[in-house]
Amino acid sequence: MEKIRFRENEKYVGIEYYGTNERGIGGIIKHKFKDFIVREITRERKILEIREDRPEVVFLPTGKYTTFNVTKVRRDTLEV
Repeated sequence: MEKIRFRENEKYVGIEYYGTNERGIGGIIKHKFKDFIVREITRERKILEIREDRPEVVFLPTGKYTTFNVTKVRRDTLEV
């Protein structure tokens, strides 16, 4: 039985186990970075769209939270 190696960022966020100790069957889950797409959905069930041609957003200088927009390309969330 071959042990599955953990990535350092998985250890960092507390992932300790995978669902199986068996060897995988092979295959490619994500061949290109756009093969895995996440759609953000609001509580009101509106699907947010990410467009690269969107206008610049102006944020107020005051507020309770820091707000930013990120478009990730070939990066894990923890790398961003």
